[in-house]
Amino acid sequence: DGTLNSENLNQVLREVLPNRLDPDSPLSFVFIGGKSTPNALDLGAGDRYRYQDLREQFQALATGSGFKTLSVVLDTDQTGTVHRTLSGANRVIITSTGPEETSRFPDGGQRSFSFAFWNRVFLGESIGEAYSVARATLELFGNDQAPRLEDDGDGLPNGKADGPLAQVTYIGEPGLGSDGAPIITAVTDELALGAGTAATIFAEVSSALPIASVVATVI
Repeated sequence: DGTLNSENLNQVLREVLPNRLDPDSPLSFVFIGGKSTPNALDLGAGDRYRYQDLREQFQALATGSGFKTLSVVLDTDQTGTVHRTLSGANRVIITSTGPEETSRFPDGGQRSFSFAFWNRVFLGESIGEAYSVARATLELFGNDQAPRLEDDGDGLPNGKADGPLAQVTYIGEPGLGSDGAPIITAVTDELALGAGTAATIFAEVSSALPIASVVATVI
């Protein structure tokens, strides 16, 4: 009936998704957004789907469909420890939050991890590149979130060995997109200026197209 609950999610993972995977593609991608606890997706009305159950479904999916690389992105609450559960060989696990953090969607979601991440994906960038821009965007806007990436199979995110697999993993063809909103990745630190005081301000912008100008508001 379209209601999101554990039973329907199981049906999608066990029956629907395997029949829609391209047998010639070595890649599979799963994106999950919403609310969660440190150990489970919160589907509402007391219905929780454990990450351990999700791991078992992924294992069965990999065995049945034969894909070689699984990428999972979770823009949900308190997912900083999920890497230990979902990690494995040839897996990229990306979360938008750390332990005890809330996934935020300010300004109608335009300053969220998901917005920045998908913007870069649609430009044809790898999920590793999209993750890096999304993480920098949250830092720029001051979102109280610490995104994490794990792809070396040890279950420990943001390690020195994490990142290479994500950097060569794409959703669709590399460079498929050609347009998209520019992302401001760095700006001048906050300044307090007195009368007659001069200062230089700057903005670093990531964009697939040339930037003609950047507009700043001085308060």
